[in-house]
Amino acid sequence: MSCIVGMTRRLWLASLLLTAPLATAHDFWIEPTPASVTAGESVSLALWVGQHFQGTTQPYIPAWFRRFEHFAPDGSRSPIVGSELGDDPAARLTLSQLGSHWIIYSSEFSTAKMDRETFTDYVMERGLEYAVKGVDPSSILYPVSDRYRRCAKALIRAASDHDHGRSHSAILNQPLGLELELVLLNYPLSSEDNSNTIELQLLYQDRPLSGVTVTAQRRSLPKQRRKEQSDSHGRISFTSIEADDWLFSAVHLYPHRGSSGSGSDWESLWASLRLTIAD
Repeated sequence: MSCIVGMTRRLWLASLLLTAPLATAHDFWIEPTPASVTAGESVSLALWVGQHFQGTTQPYIPAWFRRFEHFAPDGSRSPIVGSELGDDPAARLTLSQLGSHWIIYSSEFSTAKMDRETFTDYVMERGLEYAVKGVDPSSILYPVSDRYRRCAKALIRAASDHDHGRSHSAILNQPLGLELELVLLNYPLSSEDNSNTIELQLLYQDRPLSGVTVTAQRRSLPKQRRKEQSDSHGRISFTSIEADDWLFSAVHLYPHRGSSGSGSDWESLWASLRLTIAD
């Protein structure tokens, strides 16, 4: 029986390796469980693809990502390694330092094809009109090919009985080198904080990116999307932030640099930031 199980698992893994993850119009995020721990405890890290905080998980497949890393509060950085190929959740991590920890994931490029209706819905839903402005509609050849990469990060707090996760973190508000990145400038640790505003900055290749739609979703009201546009400094503010699990996301779309100029091939970067505001 164990031989049969082992063979089945190998066949399943082989099929996974031959099939890159698709669903380009869906969000991708890192889900830490739990999102806040006592220093010295461990968390599981699941990789989700879906919408409205629902979807499917992706297993630990190194061929699918460029970076899967942990940034500790002191700024030290280390790769995250799953215990076995195909693990789901993708990894488990022990957080020994007090303070705020970042988990980041940068995928390899995947490609999805979209017909006219799907591409139009994609552009409208994600606020990507700027990308197709000035493009002759007759020059767009369908199905459109979108070459996309995921750039995800998640915040986890490791607390003691005394500081409740408020220990200093050298990297809390620092960019971590993702190609498209939502940088956390300010956020309330809990609903007891005086500030109920989250401030973010959107960076593309380490430079502020303006005019891009950033979406906020909360787990308790997952279908209510709040949208703001990044200003000239790439900054975005969301007010009236309440205790909940939050997911912030942005998409940057542009003509694929390797295209022939027909306007039919595109490249997109998908940034996400997952954090929790405690009660």
